[in-house]
Amino acid sequence: MYSAQDLLASIDQHKWPVLIVCAFAMIGNYIFFIEAFRVARRDKIVTIPIFCTMFWFAHDLSFVYRFDDWFNKIDHWYVKLFWAALVLTVIFETVYLAQVLQYGRRELLPRASQAQFAALVVAGVIGACVCWEAVKYALDDPIYAASFGIANLSYPLMGTALAVRRRSMAGQTPIIWVGYLILVVCWAGANTLWFGDAFRSTQWVLLDLCCLLGGLGLLYASIRWRAPVSEQREPSAQLV
Repeated sequence: MYSAQDLLASIDQHKWPVLIVCAFAMIGNYIFFIEAFRVARRDKIVTIPIFCTMFWFAHDLSFVYRFDDWFNKIDHWYVKLFWAALVLTVIFETVYLAQVLQYGRRELLPRASQAQFAALVVAGVIGACVCWEAVKYALDDPIYAASFGIANLSYPLMGTALAVRRRSMAGQTPIIWVGYLILVVCWAGANTLWFGDAFRSTQWVLLDLCCLLGGLGLLYASIRWRAPVSEQREPSAQLV
């Protein structure tokens, strides 16, 4: 899809704009991560769709354990900073998995024991890691510049499915979607301006547009159709 050397050279030419814009993207990311954690604890429900939690965990963990690639083989400031940022995101995603174990059984498999439910979650995480490694092997995405965009798009897709299944916006607050929008606007802006021609292709522009429109739509839904407290605490349908 792109040459890692060319992309990193382009980033070097625009070092400070890339640093500033990507820093705001990470701030948006942590805004919605912290809010999702807070709401899950408050309402005793899972706030991040399970597919996203497992996909993001497998994706980000695979970046983190490729430490040698970033610090020794490539040895570039951009991937080193991303490694540091993703250590924190993996910690958050581990907490979300713990919240799935803590709150998810009542909504997903109320007739299963906690041990049975935990075994299914662990199996799902292992499967996600194996699947992501297979996908990573097949992608021409050496420094994960493309896969972050795909991970971003998964959230409005699965967030919509979660709202449809719950028949409410339980667990999804305006702050979550504001943080998400800050992330995708800044990340898409950096991609388009400084990451090269591959990120200005029709396909990639459409992906960025879907992230933006999905985030705006779910922000509107979280404001317009906010679930009553009783629905937030007792979601009536399945998780995604």
